[in-house]
Amino acid sequence: MCESGHVDADSDLVELARRWGVEPGYHDVAGVYRAASPEALRAVLRALGAPVESAQEIREALEAPAGPGAGLPPTLVVWQGAPRRVPVAGAARAEVVLEGGAGRALDLEDGCVVLPGDLPAGRHRVEVRTEGGTQTAHLLAAPPTLPGRGSGRSGLGVFLPLYALRTDRSRHVGDLGDLAHFARLAESAGADLVGTLPLFATFLSGMPFEPSPYAPVSRRFFNELYLDLSRLPGLEAVPEARESLLRLEAGDPRWVDYAAAYEAVRRVLDPLVAGLPTALQGELDAWAIPALDDYARFRGRTHAYGPFPAWPDPPPEPDAHEVAVHRYAQWALDRQLGEAARAGAGLYLDLPVGVHPDGYDVFSRSDLFVRGVSAGAPPDPFFTGGQDWGFPPLHPARILADGLSYYAECLQAAMRHAEVLRIDHLMGMHRLFFVPRGFPPTEGVYVRYPVEPHWAVLSIEAHRAGCRVVGENLGTVPDEVEEARRHHGAGGMWVGEFTVAPRPGEALNPPAEGDMAALNTHDMPTFAGWWHGDDITLREALGLLDADGAAAEQEVR
Repeated sequence: MCESGHVDADSDLVELARRWGVEPGYHDVAGVYRAASPEALRAVLRALGAPVESAQEIREALEAPAGPGAGLPPTLVVWQGAPRRVPVAGAARAEVVLEGGAGRALDLEDGCVVLPGDLPAGRHRVEVRTEGGTQTAHLLAAPPTLPGRGSGRSGLGVFLPLYALRTDRSRHVGDLGDLAHFARLAESAGADLVGTLPLFATFLSGMPFEPSPYAPVSRRFFNELYLDLSRLPGLEAVPEARESLLRLEAGDPRWVDYAAAYEAVRRVLDPLVAGLPTALQGELDAWAIPALDDYARFRGRTHAYGPFPAWPDPPPEPDAHEVAVHRYAQWALDRQLGEAARAGAGLYLDLPVGVHPDGYDVFSRSDLFVRGVSAGAPPDPFFTGGQDWGFPPLHPARILADGLSYYAECLQAAMRHAEVLRIDHLMGMHRLFFVPRGFPPTEGVYVRYPVEPHWAVLSIEAHRAGCRVVGENLGTVPDEVEEARRHHGAGGMWVGEFTVAPRPGEALNPPAEGDMAALNTHDMPTFAGWWHGDDITLREALGLLDADGAAAEQEVR
């Protein structure tokens, strides 16, 4: 009796998980089905806000009506050229309010609101009047396919991390002036694109300290580390800043000392911002983008008090100079990124899948992030214990209530100066691996995300920016992700090191049309290291391969 009751309880838990978009198991890289433990399911559901503290709560949740019922869902999608009917009980009148504020009446047919397929691309609002009141929803009207590559282009590009780029004028890391120079060289050699790692802001002084471009402070603001200090606006008008620039010493080109590099930047920025001419201050104020002041105050408080969960309550006003430095830095970065984008070969930039848990995006949009879990990946041959990336994932339901506005803002920033944008971990638009706090990555579970709204926002912003999209689709990617990618016209990634056949003499499988082909990626061995099998030796030393496995891989290589 007790045993059967336990089975029923687990069965109810699995059903509740499905309703909340939590997958009760997944197929690993070898195709083996891995069922999630009841403890892991409870932990993820609890983090999402589901009632799982007792079997009775789970049962009551299952007996409650599922879904939005007869009302409007919080976010709707209509693809241009394909009208859509949305059932709304008791609808008496409906209209769409376009982004610019103009209204347009919508037809009602058989209890449905008809969303026309000729709406302009954009983020609109639907209003439906019923006897019970007015219902509203976000409406994403989007082109079904993403922008394609222009004719007459070679399609050739070169990739390098900007911090590793060195010129005769480099001090610690490559900067945006170096990037512009390299773009001109690349274009002269016949290349269309220059790619690099994410350029978003990171924590580079004090605590927290995290230079990884894949754990940014924000996906909406850029990294002052990469400012070309010799071409800062106002530099000629502030002698103290020019003198500081002349006194800077070059770092060891074999290494990247992030703390020293950031200190060098601040030794020029601090006197420059303190003496910035009034006319330039006016230009900065006129440029100020949304949330700039809030971001700068956040950076000022973090500089003074550390990670925001440890701030005094209420937090005092930050140092005015620190705020001014971050306002100025973002303005200068936007100018220099624009110059680099126009200098020669176009920029191929990168949108990371997440943000630092103590960063600005989590602070300013805390309602959208799930606490108590972190995003990661299940075990694979390279990471046999799975991966815990350490950042909080977005909440699948709350982002719908927000119309995916945060995602749109991230894309707008990333695409502003990009000719091509790489979407890191494309699968995250469909599902993401949640690792509950206190659990190893081997115990993580997948959580589903609203697929259509993600692709719609991506299409809207890509067309507005005239930006092509490449989706990072390496590793174990479900068929549905690849089908959606091809349907919407996003490029995939073809990597030579992954494509070499195990039997000598066999040709490489060619990349599909529209995919980005490369010898390797930023987190793989260099081609020379791979050619010599250095990665196999390293994996054996790390205990990821035994001696027999290493010998077998060396033979294949």
